[in-house]
Amino acid sequence: KLSREHQRFIEAMIRELARLEGIEVPATSESQAEPLDHYIPAWQNSLGNRGFSPGTMELYRWSLERLLANVPPPLTTIAIEGYIASRRQSGVSPTAVKTDLKAAKSFFRFLYNRDIITSDPTAKIEHPQVVRVEKICPSDNEVAKFLAVLTVAKNPKAELMIFLFINTGIRFTEMATLNWGKINFESRRITVLGKGSKVRRVPIAAWLRDYLGKLHKGHADDELLFPTESKKGKWDNSDANKMIARLCRRAGIKRYTCHQFRHYFATHTLKGTGEKGLKSVQEMLGHASAATTLDYYIHADEEEIRKTHEFAPLSEGEGVLKPKEGGSHGQTN
Repeated sequence: KLSREHQRFIEAMIRELARLEGIEVPATSESQAEPLDHYIPAWQNSLGNRGFSPGTMELYRWSLERLLANVPPPLTTIAIEGYIASRRQSGVSPTAVKTDLKAAKSFFRFLYNRDIITSDPTAKIEHPQVVRVEKICPSDNEVAKFLAVLTVAKNPKAELMIFLFINTGIRFTEMATLNWGKINFESRRITVLGKGSKVRRVPIAAWLRDYLGKLHKGHADDELLFPTESKKGKWDNSDANKMIARLCRRAGIKRYTCHQFRHYFATHTLKGTGEKGLKSVQEMLGHASAATTLDYYIHADEEEIRKTHEFAPLSEGEGVLKPKEGGSHGQTN
């Protein structure tokens, strides 16, 4: 019997010959008795062991189950490419389409590396290009109006959430799982569990420390800052966004989301510190790359652009070059 490596080598030769002849060869499985979705729990365990967050794992599982439900066997490269294209053509966002493909690639690579299938149908499928769109966040004036409404709204939950967003920039998921024991009142820092199960410590202002200190009375360290009766065991993002939307409407400003208030923290902080604060802001936000921080959170408003343009050549209209008599326009000696 041929070894696994020899089998793969021969199959690769056969597939290459088939490709040259324009024949599509489906991915094969060692055991046709087990449907592919049988391996989803093992794949999910693998993702968890690699440090994927529960939210990402759940998103990947949904994406994969949708693919398996819509693409009948055999799952060939062409069939999967067709599914991805149909998702894009139906109006699904480029980011969501990219997530679909990332989930599929992860799953089939998992199967291939464990000899469950002898070829990976997603190996040669390229990720769709995602065009970055400008991220919108509330202006200082809008935040002032929002806070004014928040003061009279008598909604402690919303107040605490917004204060944490605009003074720490932590993610909603990090906030929803935060318990009182993670707040160090003496050093004015909170410990959060971020993406990839990475722990980071984020400073808080003295006024926020005092505010949290008053709320902490009567609560045990293992209690959540945002207790909930949800079956998920934590506060849901959609409920928080609805709460923010109602307050935005009362404040007479555009509708914003949890992430856009996190975005406000980053934009406002970077405007104040400039490039020298980039590394610190990156660490507070929990970004793996400084490029992500720059890409999402440095925005110049029209006033800043106008002020910058004042340094452009001839902005004052002085010393405008004039062509010399007898010379050609636009030419210099």
